[in-house]
Amino acid sequence: MKEAQEIAELVTVAEMQIGAMLKEIPKANANQYKSATSAQNEKAKTETVADLGFSKDQVSQFQRIRRRQRKRRPLIIKGLHGKL
Repeated sequence: MKEAQEIAELVTVAEMQIGAMLKEIPKANANQYKSATSAQNEKAKTETVADLGFSKDQVSQFQRIRRRQRKRRPLIIKGLHGKL
């Protein structure tokens, strides 16, 4: 039972980290002042996420977990110290 709880906590930490990384992906902005080449090189966040193999729902879940668990993260990490 304890092992299952530790695995669940590790999964939560991983999901939080994915959520944090996904938040950093810039959204492509359509801008009339950008050159055509610049606009073509800029991928939309949805394309990048799809390339990574995540669905829109998964991205939402990861980011929601990140927001909710931000305050608990030090406690989770402290409890897992030495197990990572």
